[in-house]
Amino acid sequence: MHRNSGLLFQKYALPFFQPGMRVLEIGPDTMNSDYRKMLPAGVEYECTVLSNSVHWHPGMIPMKGEYSIECPSKSFDIVFSGQVAEHVRQVWTWLWEVARVSKRYVITICPVTWEFHAVPVDCWRIWPDGMCALHEYAGLKTVLATCENLDKTDADVRYNKGPVLDTIAIGEKMT
Repeated sequence: MHRNSGLLFQKYALPFFQPGMRVLEIGPDTMNSDYRKMLPAGVEYECTVLSNSVHWHPGMIPMKGEYSIECPSKSFDIVFSGQVAEHVRQVWTWLWEVARVSKRYVITICPVTWEFHAVPVDCWRIWPDGMCALHEYAGLKTVLATCENLDKTDADVRYNKGPVLDTIAIGEKMT
């Protein structure tokens, strides 16, 4: 996770997490991700990675293919991901599945100005309007969609031509 992504998560996403909620993170590099470390005590945390990821560990919820999370519908209060959507070939199909396993919220952070990084593919940079369109397709009402740089130190500029911009979007289940 780069610094700006963490700052966006703290500012916009963290207030949605409450003790007693069951949450799923998609795409952490380790079972003890930087996002997980920010969650309040009492949140029941589980995680999974894309089926084509090299970061899968025992104890993670399995995925059957790129677009199938192996758990019942509405299993989690919140499903969130950071720096994952750009690595999904059919992001609309994936987000539909993410919404399926969520009871209430889907939180997505994705880079806009980050350099190309095929792990194993790098397909998308999604602006707020794009996230709103994806939410609509997946049956979500957009609560928030913004693209910002909160890292005023620009610590990650060495990887880019300018400041890091990330989109954060929060969608709420309509059904």
